[in-house]
Amino acid sequence: MKHHTSINIRTSMVNEWDHFTIHGYEDLFMQVLEDHLYELSTPKMKQDHISWVLLSMAIEVNHYIHRGEHLEADIFDTEIIGPVIRKDIGFYRDGTLVITAVAYMALMDLDARKIYKGDMQDYCDTFCFREKLMEANSRISVDLDLAEANLHEVQVQASCIDALGHCNNERYFAMIYNTMDEQHQSMYGFHRLEISFLREVRKHERLKVYGTTQGDTFVVRGIREDGITSFMARLTYDKTPE
Repeated sequence: MKHHTSINIRTSMVNEWDHFTIHGYEDLFMQVLEDHLYELSTPKMKQDHISWVLLSMAIEVNHYIHRGEHLEADIFDTEIIGPVIRKDIGFYRDGTLVITAVAYMALMDLDARKIYKGDMQDYCDTFCFREKLMEANSRISVDLDLAEANLHEVQVQASCIDALGHCNNERYFAMIYNTMDEQHQSMYGFHRLEISFLREVRKHERLKVYGTTQGDTFVVRGIREDGITSFMARLTYDKTPE
């Protein structure tokens, strides 16, 4: 299914250096994705305790956007691999493609807390396939020296928990941001963001979030108390500012 969304760029999306924030990009992405998933929701999904979950995402900036501007966005299906579906998003300013994004999604059995391995068409039988807008992988891997990395420790509060009973995606972006140094927080030269959600985090659990610079990238790894990696992220800063 193809879905169209109109978006106004708000002051809260821009930081003190007049660059789009990491939260702003997440806001853009989730406005489109959540509206789309709401359209896909069915009474049968609610009855069977099945919901869509985000496994990984990528955002790539072709042209910078600014406060007060208006964007139009389209989301559509591009690939199905087993229980995972890929959806691409194009953000347009006056007809020009300025940002591309990818979401890898799956259905989750909320009772078992596992990915639904049945036929996806049991709950979604309307697809709109088009060509991919960008290169992206369903999972990224980052390797960093934990002893040398910045460390930000987090305890998941009740306010972090969403309707699916786990830490909401938005909170991960706050964790990433708080691990970054000021140079990377400024988003100067930002080009691409990739994040993989590997294991969910529940209320009152603690995370150690490590981040470090590797060339023109800033990489992040969040580790639960049991030693299992919860998420990994990579931000690339190689774009010439406009």
